[in-house]
Amino acid sequence: MRLRSSGGLLAIRLLPSSSFSQAALPPYLYATELQGSGPHHWSALVNPAYSQFGYYAGEAPYYEVSANCHVTEVPLGGVNITEYFESHGCEVTPVAKVTWLVIILAP
Repeated sequence: MRLRSSGGLLAIRLLPSSSFSQAALPPYLYATELQGSGPHHWSALVNPAYSQFGYYAGEAPYYEVSANCHVTEVPLGGVNITEYFESHGCEVTPVAKVTWLVIILAP
């Protein structure tokens, strides 16, 4: 699961998407997967300071990141995704546009 966030904005790739993505998780494992691969996202979702939310689904680029990359989240908005992962020693390949679930959190 690859995740992007910006303050109170979270983007989570919806599964399943297509053959290039990981196998789809059953819904009951989403929270467990998010806790492990996206601790910043999980923290925002369970943060009691956020009491309101909105959401939408939209298409955005998906990047395949090398399997040995330790980075699982992009913690800031406005970041060049390719440069961010490469600066952490990861190989990045733009793959396609996929559907993301975007959750907007507010106090």
